[in-house]
Amino acid sequence: MEAKLLTAFVLVTLVAAAYASAQELTATSAGTTVDSVILTTKSHYPDSIVAGAVGNKIGAPVFVTSQGNLDSDVLAEINELSPSTVYIVGGPEAISEDVETQLAANYDVVRIWGMTRYGTSAELAQYFWETSDKVILVWDVLGLADAGNYEMLSDVRDLAIQEDLPVLLIRKNDIPDQVVDTLVNMSVESVVLVGNVGSRVTYTLDSLGITVDEQIKGTDPQETRERIREKVKENLRKKPKKHLVVVAAGNWTDSVKAPFITNGSAMHITSEDQIDDLIAEINDMNYTSIKIVGKPELAQTIYDRLTEAGIDADLISARDAAAASVAVMKKELARIKAKENAVRDKLRQMFERRVKAKQDEADATFRRTEAFIQNSGLSDEVKQRFMNWLSEKKTEFDSNVEDGNYVKAWQDFNNMKMKISEIAYKYRTRLVTAYRDLREQETQLRTTAETLRTLRDRIPTASQR
Repeated sequence: MEAKLLTAFVLVTLVAAAYASAQELTATSAGTTVDSVILTTKSHYPDSIVAGAVGNKIGAPVFVTSQGNLDSDVLAEINELSPSTVYIVGGPEAISEDVETQLAANYDVVRIWGMTRYGTSAELAQYFWETSDKVILVWDVLGLADAGNYEMLSDVRDLAIQEDLPVLLIRKNDIPDQVVDTLVNMSVESVVLVGNVGSRVTYTLDSLGITVDEQIKGTDPQETRERIREKVKENLRKKPKKHLVVVAAGNWTDSVKAPFITNGSAMHITSEDQIDDLIAEINDMNYTSIKIVGKPELAQTIYDRLTEAGIDADLISARDAAAASVAVMKKELARIKAKENAVRDKLRQMFERRVKAKQDEADATFRRTEAFIQNSGLSDEVKQRFMNWLSEKKTEFDSNVEDGNYVKAWQDFNNMKMKISEIAYKYRTRLVTAYRDLREQETQLRTTAETLRTLRDRIPTASQR
């Protein structure tokens, strides 16, 4: 994982349909509000990129912060936007409980996460889409950020936003169980499959009765990215105005912090060798506006080369990119509000159906979680803290159902389920530590036994002397 990261940045998924000038980008407006914002972690890229599709769906900007504390500039932007709800994407290892507690003092906080990046993408899809005839499946790897597919995943984000589809992460050679459950629960009929995946993936989809509507792949990751890009461009050609963000990508953070443009896309440039291809695409697509962000030296080189080719572009420094994105989002607040209003009633009806169908399950979940806590092996103090939280959440759930606040009731129910995962994670960590201690003790005992056997074998020899 990156040992050092750039200062806090913001990935804003909803920005200008009519893209502002460079001077306008730096403007700010006071007193603006949004219904919700999304908070993800700097620790790794998948949560932030997958959340981009969610932000586009619900009209919410995505902020990225440190794991252990809420970065001050991110908090300032959230406070200025004054949302009613903050969605935290990722578990306590991604964004700490201290951050959640800090935000909960002023906002409704909903944490959505799974035990892995695959599980988190599945939870996001179910929470915000409920059902979807089609989803995008893309393989990604666990481990260090630089070992993953952040460039490909960033391109997939653009495609997902264009087509308003959830993104589900899978392994290269199989589909994790939680993702399988999500495909079934969401009544998915077809998928866009991205990447060179193993036969077990297609076998699983076939066994679920899910068709592969389209598979985007190449002989290597670069060719796969090029084919995703062609698909994005194909969709863009239908738009009267087309906007491009050129990301001079030194690492995955540069890709994540680039704003997504409505009726636009991002092109990731990692070396000067790719600039000729960039110029060819610009000439082919006839973009309405072009913004360059990212690694300063490479961004400057890209800007100079485009200028030499007679192409107008705006160069935005890495430091200004986040502030510029937020400023544009604020200028587009009317459009964001219109999008929120369009989905609000639909979401309210969706959550009402969910809650009414889950009332008995909520009671069962409460009892199951209570039993799990009591038998978890945690300290009495920690158990009591969990129990107090659980009782409070169950009371809130019952009250919200009675009052018809179904969105909040569903959030309460979801939080109860997430708490089970959180406790299981903590308990698992304790078991792993205990297991390692036992193995060390076993090794020491084996060594001691071997020493004793050696001494025992020597005793007869010494007595014969």
